[in-house]
Amino acid sequence: MQTTAANDDHLGTVARAPGVSRPAHSLDPGECPSMKRTPQVLASLVLAAVIAAACTNGDQGGNDPTGAVATSSASPSPSPTPPSPQELRAAELEARREAFPIIRGLYSTMHSFWGEKWDHLVKLVDTTELNALVVDVREEPGNVAWEMEVEGHTPPVPGAGWDSPAEGLQQLLDAGGYAIARIVCMKDSWLAEQRPDLTIDNRATGGPLKGRDGWTWLDPWAMDVWEYCGAVGAEAIRAGFDEVQFDYVRFPNGGDADVSKLRFGHAPEGTPQARVQDPTAIWRGLNRAAEMVRAEGGYVSADLFGLTLYNYEWNVDGTGQLWEELAMVMDALSPMVYPSHYGVGNFGLLPHPVQHPYETIQGAMEEARVRSEGLRATIRPWLEDFGSPWMGSLSPPHSPGRVREQIQAVYDKGIESWLLWNATNRFSEEVFEAELVPRAKEWVPDPEQIPGAGPNTGWRIHQLPVGPDGRVVTELSEAPTESPSPTSGPTP
Repeated sequence: MQTTAANDDHLGTVARAPGVSRPAHSLDPGECPSMKRTPQVLASLVLAAVIAAACTNGDQGGNDPTGAVATSSASPSPSPTPPSPQELRAAELEARREAFPIIRGLYSTMHSFWGEKWDHLVKLVDTTELNALVVDVREEPGNVAWEMEVEGHTPPVPGAGWDSPAEGLQQLLDAGGYAIARIVCMKDSWLAEQRPDLTIDNRATGGPLKGRDGWTWLDPWAMDVWEYCGAVGAEAIRAGFDEVQFDYVRFPNGGDADVSKLRFGHAPEGTPQARVQDPTAIWRGLNRAAEMVRAEGGYVSADLFGLTLYNYEWNVDGTGQLWEELAMVMDALSPMVYPSHYGVGNFGLLPHPVQHPYETIQGAMEEARVRSEGLRATIRPWLEDFGSPWMGSLSPPHSPGRVREQIQAVYDKGIESWLLWNATNRFSEEVFEAELVPRAKEWVPDPEQIPGAGPNTGWRIHQLPVGPDGRVVTELSEAPTESPSPTSGPTP
């Protein structure tokens, strides 16, 4: 497997953390015959970065720039301070990020991270265009993949049976792959038992709010929850992952419970019930968790509802996930733009977007491109590689062709990276190309209309204004009293 360097062709000026680069939406195909890095090349890049960190740390002293010879009376140059293990790890991760300007990956459950399933997933990374795996490190019940001591929380978080992720991560590293740790945040029955003060009160039952799956919801206004997620994320980076992907970073909405019956004890005093699902809580909390991961040198992404790229209510369908605000603080955003999860007529597609996979993804990606202009995050959507039997006859049978249509729509909107979700880790392997090469077309903004199966229905892109403080300007005077229920089904 070979590779060459590529230029970052992201539109606009991107705000970045010092020393942190990120994948481009699109790259020049002519300059990149193959983007896969062999393990040997990756190792060489990492070694060079670590040596550079060691050599540039501290005052090196030495030669006079004028060429004068130092006399014996000159003070000796101070010895350089050796870089800390944390600084060396950060240099290693930055070098690895430079080697992965495109991410194309698959989801792996916690229980697929060993044995034959893991061997097969790693083989796909080794032999196809795939170069990344997103692995569950913390699931909805609150269990984590290996026993870890998380600062401020005892007893140790219960593990899923791994002694350490080292062996599985080494396999992926040897295949030239990139490791992403998926960490669920606002659903956690274990933390709810340890800290009942962090839960959402359900007045309808007199106890904490539980989802349809039985797991307990935590309060997004509680900063302790976000710091706990950040601590688990930092632990994943120290254990060898390249990136942390936070999931369930939202409020429960109408699809989860009667929101009018919920009490958020950590919301600012005096917050009206109709305004409690404020994007401020999600923005503030994710920013804090991201800071903790970046302190270990890690890259940070977040999973968002696909409706963030369609719905313009102030609280974004009750989730509090406002695209622009999160694009300012995340390194990458992964909207779950599953055609089966949209509603009838969304993007002007009838009878339902599930019957138009290409047009659905194209519409969402157009929205993402326009609304990400000049912001930090790169776009890396989750695409569906699963059927939707809960929709009955409305949903066509699942097929590899439907997956190909979604991937092509991503490329046609000038985006190179994507992730595939299948809850059982059974993927349509015939859609994977042999080589990882740039395939995205040049993107030309088209904010006035969205291509669809029929005539334009008046749906158009909205770009929200940003105020002088860098926050999105939102109008709360027309806050909705209730939010529509999202389509049910599997989501990451």
